[in-house]
Amino acid sequence: MNYFNPKLTRYVVISILICLVFIFLTQLILSLDWRVRGDSVYLHYVAYLINEHDFLPYKDLFEINLPATYLFHMAIGRLFGYSEFVLRFVNMVWLAATLMVTSVIMRPFGRASALASCMLFGIYIWEEGHI
Repeated sequence: MNYFNPKLTRYVVISILICLVFIFLTQLILSLDWRVRGDSVYLHYVAYLINEHDFLPYKDLFEINLPATYLFHMAIGRLFGYSEFVLRFVNMVWLAATLMVTSVIMRPFGRASALASCMLFGIYIWEEGHI
């Protein structure tokens, strides 16, 4: 005996996916006005000091992070600038790349699973403020 109607199940899955995409995109758009917080601000500021004022890490300022972290932030600063919008934009590009890789990894489980896992991860990361 079949307890599940395949058409109804498909409509429920599609409606859940639409809700997840809507929540993710709404959160992404609203986040453009959020203040950047956490380690990114400090890392970007140190990269600014290195780029613009010729500071030397581990000599002119106390620093515990590895040089590659600052090379990444220095490249962002040189290419795009040091504003909050730039950090937010680079974070969105990084999130998009992460979601693409997640989608490729989850594709063998089905397109719905791939989309749902990407949206849930994106909502979680953005909600928790992991920038």
